[in-house]
Amino acid sequence: MAARRFIKGLTSPWSLGFSGFGLAYGLYHIWDATQSGAKYELDEDLAGKTYIITGATSGIGQATVEELAKRNARDGIERTFATNHLGSFLLTGLLLDKLLAQDHPVRIVFLNTNIINRKCELDFDDLNAATRKKYDGFEVYKQSKLAAAMFAKELSERLKDSNITVTVADPGRTKSNLSAQMDHQTFFLSRWLLRIVSFGMGERRVEKAVRPVLYALADPAMEGANGMFIDRERHEQPWSDSVEDAEKRRRLWNTSEVWTKLGERMAQNIFIELRSDTNVVKAALKKDG
Repeated sequence: MAARRFIKGLTSPWSLGFSGFGLAYGLYHIWDATQSGAKYELDEDLAGKTYIITGATSGIGQATVEELAKRNARDGIERTFATNHLGSFLLTGLLLDKLLAQDHPVRIVFLNTNIINRKCELDFDDLNAATRKKYDGFEVYKQSKLAAAMFAKELSERLKDSNITVTVADPGRTKSNLSAQMDHQTFFLSRWLLRIVSFGMGERRVEKAVRPVLYALADPAMEGANGMFIDRERHEQPWSDSVEDAEKRRRLWNTSEVWTKLGERMAQNIFIELRSDTNVVKAALKKDG
């Protein structure tokens, strides 16, 4: 009697369903280990070279950006736009003089996503997403990534005849622990559902997602490449019409300069460097005396 109930329980729809899910999840990991593009190993010797990487704590996830976007930045700039575009714009601007002064080629690599090619346009009258009837986190996220791509393309055009090249790399959808840290993921069922969705959307492990980034950053094949957008398989992709629009790129650049106060910050840096050099000279004179 007990054995019959046990067998009946094992063959119930619930048992078969969970068993099927477990089998599918296991097969997925086996498949994932052998798929998602050809293996890539960077053989370039990186000794003596410096790489500046931002936003690399554990990956930049859409879920994180959408959650943070609900809170405005202290300076009144929408958080998603500030994180995905203005931060990179400001950092690049402050470092540009030092990069141009180098006596060797310099590569700047920005991370982005192919969703910028999917019906995405910048609303220059409302970049802050302040006057919209309804806040759409995903739409704001897409526009912020489009702005980042437009900046990268414009930067590559302005640096054409310099020692600096600019590339944009798309690592693809990447597995990370960022989404699991969101408040709505504390419930175990939410985490399970997230895994199912991730499985269906073909997310890749970080070890594989980093391949196009390394390729753009240090591979000899990318030497001299400028203004390119490469996908997760390291193939060049066409830019969207918005990114190719030079007038829109210049308008975004000018707006970004004002919002980040780039000119003021660069002037402060120059003053600090001059003051530092003066102190060095004074110290040297005092020592000689």
